[in-house]
Amino acid sequence: MKKSKRIRLKDLRAIYQLLGECREMGDDHTLWKAHWAKGVAKLVDADMIMSGGLTGWRTGRLERMEDSFWSSNPNLDLTPWFRSLELWDEGGIDYQVLLPTFAESFQGQPSITTERQRLMDDKTWYRSFEFQEIHRQLEVDNILVTIQEMQSQTNDAYHTALIARQIGKQKYGAFELNLIQLIQEETAPLIGGALASVEEPKPSDLPPRVRQVLQCILEGDGDKQIAARLEISPHTVKQYVKTLFRFFQVNSRNELMARWIKRGWGRSFQWNQNL
Repeated sequence: MKKSKRIRLKDLRAIYQLLGECREMGDDHTLWKAHWAKGVAKLVDADMIMSGGLTGWRTGRLERMEDSFWSSNPNLDLTPWFRSLELWDEGGIDYQVLLPTFAESFQGQPSITTERQRLMDDKTWYRSFEFQEIHRQLEVDNILVTIQEMQSQTNDAYHTALIARQIGKQKYGAFELNLIQLIQEETAPLIGGALASVEEPKPSDLPPRVRQVLQCILEGDGDKQIAARLEISPHTVKQYVKTLFRFFQVNSRNELMARWIKRGWGRSFQWNQNL
């Protein structure tokens, strides 16, 4: 029986539940993006998602922002993925065929989701270096490519994702295309607001003790309470607080707390699970 193109009510509920969960961890872009990828994969039965930011879409001079990778196979050898990033950083995207063709076909359009088959024929794709040395090694094919304009300190910035299934699995249909397009339209406007962008400092980069102090501050503790709670000296607390001010480029506790309050970030503190 052919699958309907229409998005069902249960799909909408799943999308908004996923975005709500991402917002709970929206203060750290590494964490929410990993959760987003896992949730999207479940919705469209994907086995691998490469997502990130891209600039230069309108000009055709494509540059990548920070990328993330999710796979359903925890034991997958990621060497081809890291090699692809090295190739991009060393010489641009000349080694690719998929993204340049995508950019040439839809350059400047603010929102596009399409499948690989619409971009190039099988012969071109399966003979390409990109498939042979990257995707085949990662054991995936059947690809959707999606791009959506997003808020950024950099002009011409987009949220992108490459969504793939294992080689041999069923190709994506119109339903998955429509679903991914909707997910992108709902996700991208949140980036830079409820969802931290890759340009922002992330708490998970802080040392463990400093993360603990950050959580205490966000929960309303003063220096003495933090010192007692973490069993460290008040002097050490002050030093950690100064580190936080520098890291987040603020001048006071109020500014630091306002960063979380204004953005509506949750209190799950996924970046600090040891307190």
